[in-house]
Amino acid sequence: MCKFSLATLGLFFLLFFFLACWTYGVHVPSGLFVPSLLCGAAYGRFVATVLVQVGYANHENSGTFALIGAAAFLGGVVRMTISLTVILIESTNEISYGLPLMLVLMVAKWSGDYFNEGLYDIHIKLKGVPLLEWEVHHGTERLKACDVMDKPDSYVYIVSRVSSVIRMLRTTAHNAFPVVSVADGRNLIVDQEHTQPNGLLNEERDEGQRIEQKWRFEGLIMRHTLVSLLENNVFFKEQNGRMSQPDISYEDLTKDYPRYPDIYDITTIHSVPEDALMVRLLYQSCRFYKISLGICVPWKQIIYNEPTKQIKK
Repeated sequence: MCKFSLATLGLFFLLFFFLACWTYGVHVPSGLFVPSLLCGAAYGRFVATVLVQVGYANHENSGTFALIGAAAFLGGVVRMTISLTVILIESTNEISYGLPLMLVLMVAKWSGDYFNEGLYDIHIKLKGVPLLEWEVHHGTERLKACDVMDKPDSYVYIVSRVSSVIRMLRTTAHNAFPVVSVADGRNLIVDQEHTQPNGLLNEERDEGQRIEQKWRFEGLIMRHTLVSLLENNVFFKEQNGRMSQPDISYEDLTKDYPRYPDIYDITTIHSVPEDALMVRLLYQSCRFYKISLGICVPWKQIIYNEPTKQIKK
């Protein structure tokens, strides 16, 4: 068995540790799995060499120390337990290491969780990825859905003007928009500039009286769907009627997937008539989970994390 000096193992560990940190920080496909195993194995053999010199171990067990060190280092970085135990057992083809590896990984995870989160979790927060965690944050047990909700400032209608849709797409960055209609079933031609932010429309009758009109939620429409409809001129003039609106196939609607164009990429948008209208037929219906305003926030998080399970009170 090869014997390495403490200086060689220490230099190797420090060099590869800083190289792993540097390659993970730059945008190159380097990964952390193998570098963490290598650094942990070097550190484990370093500890084994120290114990050999003081007389508490022999060189025959240095490989075992390297395996335990690799498991502890990688487990502390990524906070993996059972899956990493199975991987290392399959790599060594030695089932007798199962219990020591499991104990080492659990201690490494508990020690790391005492100070901070795993490296992948920290990187997700640094990148701003909107990932919903499995555990509910402390203090949210008394919060209701109405306490964390906000009224939508942007939404579209079954029949609305193209100029309003273009203005909405240019001034917002939302990925989806609610589709609403009049609660009594009528299809009015509406404009967002004439609508209040609370979703009520002040409709002026012949007598000059004003009433507040409520809207019904119909579904959702994606941003790229609106842009694709505008790009393919799927709209009609008001005097021609909605039957003059051209049809669009699913292939034409999704031909730019996954790189859909932006509203600023449409070059023919300046030639759209002022009285052009659009009928929303391509939106997702409202057949999905609905929650009441009084539902607790933890229950709402459980519904989002487990959408296939029937949750009953």
